Amino acid sequence: MALIEISVQQALANRLGETAGWSDGTADNRVSPVALPGFQAPFQLEPGEKVFTIGSCFARNIERVLASRGFRLPMLDLLRQPQFRTVNPAIINNYGVPSIYNDFSWALDPEARFDQRANFIEVSPGKCADLHVVATERPRPFEELALRRNAIIEATGTVVDCRVVIVTLGLTELWYDHLQGIYLNSTPMLRVLKADPDRFSLRVLDFAETLGFMRRSIDLLQSRCRRDQQIILTVSPVPLINTFRQDMDVMVANSYSKSCLRTVAEHICTDYAHVHYFPSYESVTLSDRKVAWLDDNVHVTDDIVRINVDRMVRAYCPPDDSMAALDEAARTGGALALLEEAKKHAVGDKTPGLAFFERFSALSAESPDFAEEAVKFYIRRQMPQEARCHLDHIPADWHPNLRALRMAQIHVLSQNYAPVPGLLEPYIVHGAKLALQRRMLILAYVRLDEVGKARRAVLDWLRSLPGDEYDALCALGDAFCDAFPAEAVAAYDKADALKELDVQRRLAWIECLIQSGARDRARAALEVFDPQDPYQVAAHNRLAAIL
Repeated sequence: MALIEISVQQALANRLGETAGWSDGTADNRVSPVALPGFQAPFQLEPGEKVFTIGSCFARNIERVLASRGFRLPMLDLLRQPQFRTVNPAIINNYGVPSIYNDFSWALDPEARFDQRANFIEVSPGKCADLHVVATERPRPFEELALRRNAIIEATGTVVDCRVVIVTLGLTELWYDHLQGIYLNSTPMLRVLKADPDRFSLRVLDFAETLGFMRRSIDLLQSRCRRDQQIILTVSPVPLINTFRQDMDVMVANSYSKSCLRTVAEHICTDYAHVHYFPSYESVTLSDRKVAWLDDNVHVTDDIVRINVDRMVRAYCPPDDSMAALDEAARTGGALALLEEAKKHAVGDKTPGLAFFERFSALSAESPDFAEEAVKFYIRRQMPQEARCHLDHIPADWHPNLRALRMAQIHVLSQNYAPVPGLLEPYIVHGAKLALQRRMLILAYVRLDEVGKARRAVLDWLRSLPGDEYDALCALGDAFCDAFPAEAVAAYDKADALKELDVQRRLAWIECLIQSGARDRARAALEVFDPQDPYQVAAHNRLAAIL
């Protein structure tokens, strides 16, 4: 059965969405070095409110950053209690969907009961291990484990008062306790497995079972918690450290595990209106490994965690555009923390963009990706000197084709056309789209009075990409417009025969008609031109006055 069904009209409209396609090196880069997948934030966090978190070690990372932003975290409060002060915070990690359900049911379901006698296993005289916490936690006296477990259950019960719950899904390889008929949270201690091997087995959950446990958790929360509760669901990017599966590489096993969890998350978010997916998994796994991962290839960097939690907080909180907030983000996270903000300003309005890039200009020396956004902004604003200052921070071996494009754009803005062919020609190969580079090369040839080379560049473009004939002819018309109006008219005429010229080029075409002496054609074209905005009205009136 289909997960969703979309009409033809809606599907075609969706395909044109801002994030419906992958970005490339010349467009708004949402992938490198940090992947920034889009997402929806249909509700707002209230500053300082209590947020309940549960899940794998990535949930602990989220808690830490949320706490630094002023939110209250019940599970962090739990770790401040005396019986937890000497333990690893991982004691409250919850890795499997069934074990997340266990914790919720022990806290919220009066008919469910945590059986201490069955779950606290004596491993040495007077010392026991809790089967539902990580095995690296040292064995403790039974009474001490009971105090801890009761505190965990009590803290989990605070979820009933939390309007916002964040759930992080971890893995699908889980140990099963046949004595109790339940899944465990993590691998039992080796001595426990060896002492009673018939009691335990390793199970790899399938999609249906994982989805079933997730539904049970959501349904339980709906029946016991606030009616306005909202759930943010994530998949932890932290992979399996090891796999127990036979003859299977841990990378392959992890791929199955995360794929299963990600699919479950999609189904849950589709079926429950109050559950919303946050793509931290995609952000980390699609980002540059040097930025996202520690040397152990298992744990993620503080930078990537901070970037993702900051994105979530900014999306779910009322807007805070104050420079103080940005200063704090820069202080704690450097250029990477402000990279998404830089991307927005690079394509945004001039005044806030100028304020942003002037204030944080030093970050370009720290990050070529930040510098690239500054260069894009200043090029859009036709400020070549400022663009060049930031471009100088970008190493020559950093995306050489993109760096060459930016340098060429700066030269064109400065009306220094001589270096442009040398910068662009090495990258314009047969079959490469590179429409912007091709247009700039044609313009440079015309401005250097090398019209023959400009025509050859157009022919090369058409031989390489026959479907680009309209774009190539428009590029030739644009290049000829100032110095060779008759040539521009010929190019625009051919382009218009293929597809109606856009408004900007239609105005340029009419002006070229006037300059080339074809005033009757210009007058006829202007009579049918229907201006739609103040700029077009002003251009129409100016041309009408000339005629």
